[in-house]
Amino acid sequence: MSHNADPVLILTRPAAAAARFVAEMGDDARGIEVFTSPVIGIEPLAPTLPDLRPQALILTSENGAMAAARMGLGPMAAHVVGPRTEEVARSLGFRPHPPAADAEELIARLVALHPPGPLLHVRGEHASGAVGARLTEAGIPTLEVIGYAQRALPPGAAALAALSGPRPVVLPLFSPRSAALVIGWGRFSADLHIAAISPAVAARAVDLAPRSMVIAETPDGPGMIEATAIAMARARTG
Repeated sequence: MSHNADPVLILTRPAAAAARFVAEMGDDARGIEVFTSPVIGIEPLAPTLPDLRPQALILTSENGAMAAARMGLGPMAAHVVGPRTEEVARSLGFRPHPPAADAEELIARLVALHPPGPLLHVRGEHASGAVGARLTEAGIPTLEVIGYAQRALPPGAAALAALSGPRPVVLPLFSPRSAALVIGWGRFSADLHIAAISPAVAARAVDLAPRSMVIAETPDGPGMIEATAIAMARARTG
């Protein structure tokens, strides 16, 4: 396909998170057309809490932190993934430890520290890493409660049109499920330049037949900003 047009950026995160991402990209996003088409919608749930009072929480997303607050679990110590989760948890009255980069780092850290249990992982209905099961197997009793649902959303009309349009598309993907849901949108004719947050996401996104793929050096916001900037440069040069 011809590369005589500027690329477009499609963000599959919720609107507020997408806006933060564009702002954090700074000059790399200047002048680019952005379409936001969230792949999931967050639906709060009202789960039953376990009888045992946890010694600390595990929060692997900002939605988990907000769910924990709705359940009246604050203020408690919290082991968290990512600076955004730390920021939100602290604003809600929790006492977060310094954040791990991802679930794997968090598990390794907790296994090394071996804190007294039980711990409580507040998560969504779709989660990767089997955090609770792996920590329990390592001798750290960890309970889980599902605090929110993640409902699949249909693609926005503008994003869908761009994916089959004449301009190259830069597509950051933040989870294997996000990649799977975009695959479910159909086949696209635009040249795709994907920024994947992890090798697992990249492996899933191969089915999108991208023209190029960049895997973030670190599985976090700064890593994805850098990977998306690289994908943008590739889209502009063809």
